[in-house]
Amino acid sequence: MEGKEEEIKFGSRRQNISLKNLYLDTNNYRFIDSEHYRKTTSAVNDYTNRTNQSNTERLIRGERNLNIKDLIDSFRTNGFVEIDQIQVRELGTGKYLVLEGNRRVATLKYLEAEYKLGNPIGQLDPTIFTAVPVIIYTDNNEQHHRILMGLKHINGNKRWPAINQAQLLQDLETSGMPEAEIRSALGITKLTYSRYIYTLKLITDYKESIYGDQFRTTMFNIFAEIVRKQELMSWLQWDERSRFFNHTNNKNRLFSWLSKEPKTDDTEEREDGDITDYDAGNYEPIITKGTDIRDLAKFITDEDALTKMEEARTVAAGKESSKIVGEDVFNSSLDTIDQQLGIAYGASRYAKLDSKIRLQDLKKKINGLIATQEGSIKTETQKDIIRLNGANVSQHFTEITIGKYKAFNKVEVKNLRQINLFAGVNNAGKSTLLEAIYFLVKQNDVFSFFDMYRRRGKFFNKFPSTWLHLNLQDDIEVSGVFNHQTTSLKIHKENDYATNGTEDINDSAYLSTLNFTAKCADDEAHSSYDLYEDNTDKAQINAIQEVCNISFSSPFSTADGQQLLKLYNANLQHLAPIVDFIQHNIDSKLSAILINSDTLRFNVIHDDFDVPQDLTQFGDGLQRVFHIALQFAAARNGIALIDEIENAIHHSLFKKLIPFIKQLAEKFNVQVFITSHSKECIDAFFDDDVYNEKIAIYNLSRNKEGNILCKYDSGELFGELIELINADARGGNE
Repeated sequence: MEGKEEEIKFGSRRQNISLKNLYLDTNNYRFIDSEHYRKTTSAVNDYTNRTNQSNTERLIRGERNLNIKDLIDSFRTNGFVEIDQIQVRELGTGKYLVLEGNRRVATLKYLEAEYKLGNPIGQLDPTIFTAVPVIIYTDNNEQHHRILMGLKHINGNKRWPAINQAQLLQDLETSGMPEAEIRSALGITKLTYSRYIYTLKLITDYKESIYGDQFRTTMFNIFAEIVRKQELMSWLQWDERSRFFNHTNNKNRLFSWLSKEPKTDDTEEREDGDITDYDAGNYEPIITKGTDIRDLAKFITDEDALTKMEEARTVAAGKESSKIVGEDVFNSSLDTIDQQLGIAYGASRYAKLDSKIRLQDLKKKINGLIATQEGSIKTETQKDIIRLNGANVSQHFTEITIGKYKAFNKVEVKNLRQINLFAGVNNAGKSTLLEAIYFLVKQNDVFSFFDMYRRRGKFFNKFPSTWLHLNLQDDIEVSGVFNHQTTSLKIHKENDYATNGTEDINDSAYLSTLNFTAKCADDEAHSSYDLYEDNTDKAQINAIQEVCNISFSSPFSTADGQQLLKLYNANLQHLAPIVDFIQHNIDSKLSAILINSDTLRFNVIHDDFDVPQDLTQFGDGLQRVFHIALQFAAARNGIALIDEIENAIHHSLFKKLIPFIKQLAEKFNVQVFITSHSKECIDAFFDDDVYNEKIAIYNLSRNKEGNILCKYDSGELFGELIELINADARGGNE
C-alpha cells in the first residue's frame, strides 16, 4: 500500500507510490536521438506539464506501442513481476520523477487506461495502479543519477544506442565530473570515452554548420568512424588538448560530403566553351555509410582523387583514381609476390615437369610489369628531351599560325611581343589558342600532349583511349617563328591500321594512331602513338624535341600536386619576392609558404596560427596569385601561358599584380600569353604607358560561319584608345 516504507540503504528507501504520482522523465536518454524530442528544463512544472508528459509517453511507447509491446504482453501474461527496480526521485508535493523504469511505468499507464475503458488486462492485478513498488533516491545529486543510468545502459545488460551513451558521458563531463572519475565509475576505457566525446564534438560542429539541419541520429556511426581514422583526424588537424578541429576548410569540406547539395537550374560554361544545363533538385551525399569513411581515409591526402570524388559524387570514383591507393595496392601486390616466391623456393623440390612452362609464362608477365615502370605509356626507345634554344633566346615568338585545331582554321597571330593579351566573348577560342601554343612548344612530346588532354577532360590519372580516339577527330597543325627560327608541329590521326606501318597491331582492339611530326629550324623529330580499346597503348619515340621552357596556369591547374612540386622546385631561389608581394598586397600576417613534399600541398606560416596552415585555408585569390607567380622561374627564357588571369582575383588587386607580372617576365626573360574576360584586368596592363610598346592585344571572335577571327592592336595604340574612348578589347562576334 502507498505510504508503506522500507529503508533500503543510505540515500534511498523503498515505497509504494500511486501511478498517477509517477512522472516520466521528459529528458530520458532513451529517446533524445528522436527528431520529435524537445528538451525541457529541470523545473518541476516542466516535468509535470501535461503536454510534456503526453509527448514523452508517446515517444516511449512508439508508433502503435511497438516500443513497449513486449512489456504489454508480459504484464498481461505474468502480471507485474518486480525483476528490475523502478527508481525515482522526489519532485515535492507527493510527486516523483522516474529515473529508471520509464518503459515499465509507461506500460502501466497504458494498461491503466485500457482497464478504465473496460478492456482486458490479463493477469495484471489492477491494485498495482495505486501501489507501484519503487526505490526513492533522497540524494538529489544529478551526477549520481546519471551514473546509475550509465551502469545499466552503458555497461549493463540493457544498453542504449551509441549516441545516447555518448550524450550521457558528455553530460557527466559538462556537470564538472572529472574524466577519470567518470571512467572509473562506469568501468569504461579511456579509448571508448575519448571516441564518444570526440564524436559528439564533431557532430556539434556539423550541427552548427550550414548543413546542420540535415543531421540525423543515424549518422552517428559515420561520425564515429571518422574519429576512429587517424588519417582523417590529422587531415582535420584535431587538437586533443583544446578539443578543436583546427582545419576549418577541411572540416567544412568533409561536412559537404556528408550532406545533400543543391543542384542549380542555371547554365554553366564548361572549360571547352560548351554550355551544360543542370537539373534542379539535390545531389545525394557522397558519404552515406561507414565503409565510405574507411575508403576515404586511404586517399584523404590525394587532392586529385578528392576532386574526382567530388565531381563524380562517389567515394568509389576517388578511390579508383587515387595515386596513393594505387601505390598501396601495387606495393601490397609486390609484397605478396615476394612472399609467395619464397614459399615456391622452399617447395621447389615438389615441382612437376610442366612447371618450367608455367615459370616461363610468369617470367613474361614479370618482364611486362617491369616495362610498365618506364611510365604509364609503354615506349620502345629512350625518351631523351632535347631543348633546342636553352638560354640563348634573344627573341621569342614573333608570329604563330594555327593551321588546324578545333575551330581554328589558318588563323595568323602576328606582331607578338613580350606581353600578349587575348580577349573575347565566351567560346571565342581563347583557351584553345593557349593549348595550340603549348603543343607547338612541346613539339613531339606525346606525354605532354596527353597530359593537356587529360586536364581538358578532367581526368586525374590515365584516361580511356576510346575517349581520346573519339574527341580527337581532326589533324592538328601549328607553326611559328621563335628566336628567328621556323618551328612547326603536325599531328595526323590515322584510322587505318593496315597503312600505319606497324606489324604487331591487334586489329580487334586497335582504334587509331597519332603521328607527330615536329620541326624547328633544321631539327626534325617524330613520334607515333597507337590507341587500343583495351588501353594497351604503345608509343614509338626516337627523342623528344622541345622549343623552350613553358609553363601553363589555369583556374583548374592549382590542384595538380605534381605540377606544383615542379613549380616550387624551380622557384626555390626566387620565393622571397613572391611572398613579399603577397605580404604587402594581400595578407600582411603571412611570413612564408612552404611545400609538404609528402602531400604535395603548401603550408603557410602565419601570425594568426601557432602551426602551419594549408594554403587552401586562405582565399582563392591568394592561391591563384601564388600559382601565377610561380610560373616565371619555371619558364625562364621561354613561354608562360596564363588562362583567365582574373579568375578568383579581386579587381582591386589588378593594378598591383600586373606590374609584378611585368617585372617577373623581364627578370626571367619570359614571353607571356594571357587570356581574360575582364575589362578592368585588361585596362590595368596599360596604366604604365612606358611599357605599352611591349604589349600586344588581340580580340578573338567568330564570324557568322563560326570561323575564328583574330584582330591585333599594338599596346601603344590601344592604350590611347582606352584614354580617348574607353575602348573594350573583348568585342564580340561579327
